[in-house]
Amino acid sequence: MNASHRLPEVEDKLTHQEQQLQHLQQQLQQQLQQVHQQMEDILGRVHQTEHLQTAQQQIKDDIDTALQQTQQSVQQLGQRFEETQQREEALQSSQHQLQRQMDETKQREVTLQSSQQQLQRQIEESQHMMRQLNQETQDSRQQIQVCQQQVQKQFGEAMGKIQQMGQQAQHSLQHSRLHSLQYSHQQSDKFVLLLLLLLLQRLQIHEMEKAGQNQGHLSQEAFDHFLHAQHRVQSVLANPPQDIPFPRLFIILPEQTVAAGRQGKPNSLEFRLYFLCECGTHPIPRNYNDPHQVHLTNHPGYKLENQKDFIDKFGSYLLTMMYMVKYGARVGGLMVPPLLGLNHAIEDKGDNGHLQFIKNFGRLVDDTIAYLQGAIGSLGGDTSTPRNLDTKEINELKSHLATHPGRLEQHDGRSTRSTRSTLYIDLQRSPA
Repeated sequence: MNASHRLPEVEDKLTHQEQQLQHLQQQLQQQLQQVHQQMEDILGRVHQTEHLQTAQQQIKDDIDTALQQTQQSVQQLGQRFEETQQREEALQSSQHQLQRQMDETKQREVTLQSSQQQLQRQIEESQHMMRQLNQETQDSRQQIQVCQQQVQKQFGEAMGKIQQMGQQAQHSLQHSRLHSLQYSHQQSDKFVLLLLLLLLQRLQIHEMEKAGQNQGHLSQEAFDHFLHAQHRVQSVLANPPQDIPFPRLFIILPEQTVAAGRQGKPNSLEFRLYFLCECGTHPIPRNYNDPHQVHLTNHPGYKLENQKDFIDKFGSYLLTMMYMVKYGARVGGLMVPPLLGLNHAIEDKGDNGHLQFIKNFGRLVDDTIAYLQGAIGSLGGDTSTPRNLDTKEINELKSHLATHPGRLEQHDGRSTRSTRSTLYIDLQRSPA
């Protein structure tokens, strides 16, 4: 735009210079005429005196000087004219470049408008998908709540039958011979396992139906795996250590779920440690039915200082705990319900991250089991051997945590060491 404004000024200057050149030429012609006239007068007088000859020579010299000056002026005017032409060419080139830039700017504006329209369409589609997802989420939550209530009812009935069979087995043991006692005890244990397996089968059938699979029974491999897991859990829970400063039961869970088909490898996931509370009547809500039912503490989890060393030391025990959480167990007065498919909620102070934690809890448990199996196998360990912890090992547990229980974690004025748990996940209440 500046070049367009300067063009008239340059043209005016050129016109003014041309006028000056014409005026100089006229003056030069007039001077030449006067010189010729003077020369004629001088030539007429040369013949009269020698003084006139000297004057004539001087006039010639003046004329030569004037001619040289005129030629120099003409050359300077020519140079200025050439410079003016060059400036005009540069101005025209600048105008062309400015025009190209304006054209490119217009094209960019058109492209930007098109991109804005596409972005607006994508935003509208995303909002539509979010509304659909929210509706599907609400529908799924309602279906899950209904299924959880049904499974909880079935689990309660199964536990009642198990207790009844246990009483019958004890009565039979008191009035039968030794071989009859052993046979009845074995049949009772098998019936208890079958009832637990039936409940597990119902839970897995429900999960398969949700995923669109048509599988209505457990394979023999799954049955063997269930019995193996129960054997590990029973072996650990039956021999609890004494005089420990905080809960002996704990699990680890990854901070995010593993993609389908990914194998667990050491140091490939980041885990946090969660304690399981078996502390009787504290902290138990008023509507809690079983004071001896194990529940997960309501805590964001403890970050591990050195995850590899922790897995090396506690991997086998952690695998047993994960089996216990997945399938459930009952030893004496201690009962651990299977967490998959059961109602469980977390008392939260506005942290929406715990809602996602609950939603993915079953997947997190499965990912942890797969991870531990791979990690223990890569270290040359035996994943089939149940392993309990002694008091010394449990006391060493706090050295692996970034925040030590009983020293930094408190809630409502009661330390973790005194209560053996902080807040809780109530496994028997429906979500708030």
